[in-house]
Amino acid sequence: MSTSGSRRPAGVVLPGLLAALVGVVAMAVLGFLTFGAQATARPDGLPLAVAVPDGAAGAALGALADQIAGRGGETVTWQVGTRDEAAAALADGEVYGYLSLTVRAGGRPEIETVTSGAANPAGAQVADQVLRATAGAIGAALAAQAGTPAPGPVVTTVDPVSG
Repeated sequence: MSTSGSRRPAGVVLPGLLAALVGVVAMAVLGFLTFGAQATARPDGLPLAVAVPDGAAGAALGALADQIAGRGGETVTWQVGTRDEAAAALADGEVYGYLSLTVRAGGRPEIETVTSGAANPAGAQVADQVLRATAGAIGAALAAQAGTPAPGPVVTTVDPVSG
């Protein structure tokens, strides 16, 4: 099977993409956390997580996850770990939600937000707002860097808030 000459191996695309994203995402997340959260319920120490895969992709995405985690200030308290660790923290009520960063085949990034309304419905609603805004900022940065439409996040709610 032959490949086209314009296609770069995923290992080449990922580091360049991540390097371009770190600064843009840091500014976008900081902007949301200082303006967007103030326009909502103004959370204080909202526990959230950023999940990255194991292996080489996780190591590369770890720098981005660390940038996100470093921008929470007093508004958000971020934990960084694997998807399994974030899911366990959500199930145990340690976090109200998490942002999962992955890279699919061909180097296509995927952003997923996961929340649960089981333990604290009000906290889950604020977590959903923060996670979606953060995912949107990352998607916009990806779109600007790649010159393509912004990838929308996959939104997952486990134990939805019932009304």
